[in-house]
Amino acid sequence: MEALDLSSNKLSGMIPPALAQLSFLAFFNVSNNHLSGPIPQVNQFTTFKIDSYGGNLGLCGVPLTKKCGNPVEAPPPPPYGALAKKLDWKIVLMGFGSGLVIGVVMGLNTTSRIERQFLRFYRGWQRRWMHQIRFV
Repeated sequence: MEALDLSSNKLSGMIPPALAQLSFLAFFNVSNNHLSGPIPQVNQFTTFKIDSYGGNLGLCGVPLTKKCGNPVEAPPPPPYGALAKKLDWKIVLMGFGSGLVIGVVMGLNTTSRIERQFLRFYRGWQRRWMHQIRFV
C-alpha cells in the first residue's frame, strides 16, 4: 500500500504509532477528522504536506506550525445527536415542501390544459352533431 486516505471519516483520538511502521507510504491524508495529539515524528510522517493533517484542531508537531506542549485534551467531536437530526428533518421537510408546491403547480397547469382541450373538442363535436340532428 503506497497511499492511505482517511480524510473526512470522523476519526478521533491520536494517530496510531503503528502507522509509522508503514515506511512505504507515499501519500497519507487524515484531514477533516477529529484527531488530536502529536504527529508521529518518525519515517515519512514529517514529510507529508500540511494539507494532509488539515481540519484536525487537536493535532500538533511537524509539519504543522502548532507546537506540542503540555498535552491538552482536544475538544470532543461534535455529537451526532439532536442538532444533526433536527437539521436532517429540516432538509427532508424543505424537499417535501418544494416538491409539493411544484407538483401542485404542474398539476393545475396540466388540468387546465386538459380542460381547455376537452372544451374545444366538445364544442366542435357539439356543433357538428347538433347541426346534423337539427336537419334530420
